[in-house]
Amino acid sequence: MSLNVPIVKLNSGDSIPAVGLGCWMGSVGGGEQAYEMVKLALRLGYRHFDTASRYGNEEGVGRAIRESGIPRSEIFVTTKLVDWDHDSPKRGLEGSLMALGLDYIDLYLMHWPMARKGRILQPDESPTFVETWLAMEKLLDTGKVKNIGISNFSIQNINVLLEKAKVIPVVNQVELHPCYPQNKLIEFCRSKGIYPTAYCPLGQYRSPFFSDPVFIRAAEQLSKELSREVTPSQLVLSWAVQRGTIIIPKSSNESRLKQNLDIITLPKAIFEIVDNYHKGPGMHKTLDEYTLRDPGTVGGMAIPSIKLNTGSEIPVVGLGCWMGAPGRKEASYEIVKKALEIGYRHFDMVTRYGMYLGYQSILAAIESTHRERRCGWKGTRDSEIPRSEIFVTTKLIDYDHDDPRRGLEKSLKKLNLEYIDLYLMHWPMARLDSMEDSTYKLGKVYHPEESPTFVDTWLEMEKLLDTGKVRSIGVSNFSIKNLNILIERANIVPAANEVELNPSNPQHALVDLCKSKGIQAIGYGPLGQYRAPFHTDPELLHASEKLGGSAFKENLSLSAGIELGCAKGDYRDTKE
Repeated sequence: MSLNVPIVKLNSGDSIPAVGLGCWMGSVGGGEQAYEMVKLALRLGYRHFDTASRYGNEEGVGRAIRESGIPRSEIFVTTKLVDWDHDSPKRGLEGSLMALGLDYIDLYLMHWPMARKGRILQPDESPTFVETWLAMEKLLDTGKVKNIGISNFSIQNINVLLEKAKVIPVVNQVELHPCYPQNKLIEFCRSKGIYPTAYCPLGQYRSPFFSDPVFIRAAEQLSKELSREVTPSQLVLSWAVQRGTIIIPKSSNESRLKQNLDIITLPKAIFEIVDNYHKGPGMHKTLDEYTLRDPGTVGGMAIPSIKLNTGSEIPVVGLGCWMGAPGRKEASYEIVKKALEIGYRHFDMVTRYGMYLGYQSILAAIESTHRERRCGWKGTRDSEIPRSEIFVTTKLIDYDHDDPRRGLEKSLKKLNLEYIDLYLMHWPMARLDSMEDSTYKLGKVYHPEESPTFVDTWLEMEKLLDTGKVRSIGVSNFSIKNLNILIERANIVPAANEVELNPSNPQHALVDLCKSKGIQAIGYGPLGQYRAPFHTDPELLHASEKLGGSAFKENLSLSAGIELGCAKGDYRDTKE
C-alpha cells in the first residue's frame, strides 16, 4: 500500500484503506476490463477494491485478486447485496462469494434501501430494509462476512434502521464530491459511528472543477510548494480523505491510478477552496446529464427563486401535479419522477388531486431510472435530493375547513413528509360532508356567512405554524374582495395566493393588490389549456421564431409571468 494512503478504523475495529478502487465499469459486465484494471491496480499498490453483484464483474475482480499472489489478509474487498436478493441476503452473499472465488468478504453492503421483486417495492412492503438488515446481521456469524454496511441511505432511513438494528453499519456509501458534499449526512453518520464512503468522488468527466481556474491555480501553487506535479483531481481526492471519508475513485489509466493513490495533506486555504466549492454561484449539488452541461440551470434554463413574506425561498417555476382528474397515481408518479430527474425542485399538489405518492417511493423510482442509464447518479435515493432542497406545496381541501389540523395530518401522512413548505386554503368556500369512503361527492357548498367561514379557517391555519409541520401558509382562488376581508381579521398575511393566471386571464388588478399586501401571486394554468388561443397566435409564433424557434411559444407565456408562475406539464415535456 502506498505510504500516502491513510488506514482508518471502522466501528468493528477492522482497518480499511481510505482509498480504494471503484470497479463499476460504466455498464453491467465488463469482467475482462475489471480483471485487467484490478490486476494493474494491485501492482501499483491498491489494496482496497469495491464491486457489487449488480456490476456483473465480481468474477473478474476476484480472479485478479486470486492470481496476484498477495496474501488475502492484505486485501480489503467490498461487494454489495443486489436489490432482488433482499428477501435472502444469505443467498446473495453465497452468489457473490462464488463469483469472486473468495472464502470471505471484508465488507458487505446493502446496495440500496429499496427491494425489488420485478418492480421496486414500496417502503412499507416486505422485505423492508430493516428486515433485510436484520438478516444481514446473521451473516456475521457465518465467518463469511467480516463487516456489514449500507449504501445510498439517507438520514431518515438510517434513523429508521438504527431503531431496530443490533449491529450499527460500519459504513454508508453514497455519492460525495465538491459539487455534492452532503455535509449533514456525513456529520450524522459520524455521530452514529458510521464511516462515510464516497463513490463518484471525482464526479464525472465533465465535472466543472477539473477545468475551474481557481482549482487549477491552487494545484499549480501546491505543485510549486511540493516541487512536484499536483492535479485538480488530487486536490479533490485529498480534500475528501482529509474531511474524513473513504473514497473509491475508478480509473483504468495507469497514470491516473497512481495519482488517485497519492493523497496530499492540503493547506487550510486550499482545503477551504475545495470545501466551499458547492457554495459558488450556479453550483448544483448533483451531477446529471443536464446540470453539468450548464451549472446553475435545468435543461439549459436558469431557475431563479424569490422570497415569500415569511423569508422562505420558493423556485419561481414549479410543477403542477393536477392530472386532469382525481387519482391517476401512476401518471403523477411518472411526471414527478421525470421532473426530479431533470431538476425541478418545486411541486404543487392537493388532497383533492388524489395522487399522493410517498416521497420515498417517488425517489425510489428516480433511482431505477438512473440505474438503467448508469450515469449521473444522485446521492442517497430516498432522500438523495435533500428534503431542504425541495419545495412542496399542498392544499387544505374544502371539506376539512372545520379542522385544518386534520387536513394537514392527512396530507403529511399521504406524502410521507415531516413538514410542508407551503400550505394553501384551496378555496374560500367550505364544503363539509363531501367525501365518504374516498368517494368524492358534491356535498353542500357553505354560504360565505356560514361557519366555518374562510376567516375562521384561516385563523386555525395560523396555529399550524406553531407545530413545525408547516413553513408558510397561503390561500388559493381568493378574489380581491375575499383577500381584503381576510386581511382585516388575519394575524398573519398569506404568503401566497394561487389563482389562474395566463395571457388570456392576467388578472392585473388582483396581482397588483397581492403585491401591495406582500402576497406572492402564483399562477396555475399559466399556459391556459391545450386549445389556448395564444399557442397559435401569429404574433406569438413570430416572436418565438425570432427567439429560437416555434417550440419557444410556451416559453414566452411562462417568461412573461415568471414572477407569478407555477408551470405545469406532463412527464413528456417537463424539460421543455
